[in-house]
Amino acid sequence: MAKTTILVIFFLLFAFTSSKFASASADMVLDAEGGMLKNGGSYHIVPALSGRVLRFHGFSASCGGIGLAAIGNETCPLTVVQKPSEETDGLPLIISSPARIAYIAEGLLLDIAFSAVPTCAPTLSKWTIVEEQPAGMSVKIRGYNNTVDGKFKIIKYQSLFSKLKFCPTGDPCGDLGLYYDESGNRHLVIVTDESPLAVLFKKVL
Repeated sequence: MAKTTILVIFFLLFAFTSSKFASASADMVLDAEGGMLKNGGSYHIVPALSGRVLRFHGFSASCGGIGLAAIGNETCPLTVVQKPSEETDGLPLIISSPARIAYIAEGLLLDIAFSAVPTCAPTLSKWTIVEEQPAGMSVKIRGYNNTVDGKFKIIKYQSLFSKLKFCPTGDPCGDLGLYYDESGNRHLVIVTDESPLAVLFKKVL
């Protein structure tokens, strides 16, 4: 009887642990190869809906990964943009949480920073938000005084993909999408029309 009781307890413990593990795994952010996103890992952020991804559906679009550009009066590339050519994955980025964890979970507050920046830019390459006209709340790297305090999040989107959100301190989070200026630059901005940019995370080789 005692042996049967022990087996039942062991079975229930195993089932509970497996269920919690499966639930935890389901909440993890995955990279383009299906691996869990590493805390402090180096990745390219590339558009999910690009010619490279959907060409087999007959869809082809010229759009690359996330990088930097000098916009307007900037004398140094400080504006975070989507590169126009699908032949580039953009610049490597470090995605990190101050929490002592190995992998990034969905909805975790994060810092996002370029691994390297132009020599003319500040050494601190973390993403921040700057309000400007006419783009609105634009993603920049450090170098501006009128920045908005907050953190970023990764949220699952359209089943297979992810989207990025910015969460200002004390205010609701907003989705990140694209703003096209008159010169054809694709600014990464907070969008208000429910059109977030669907992305994938590609490991830096």
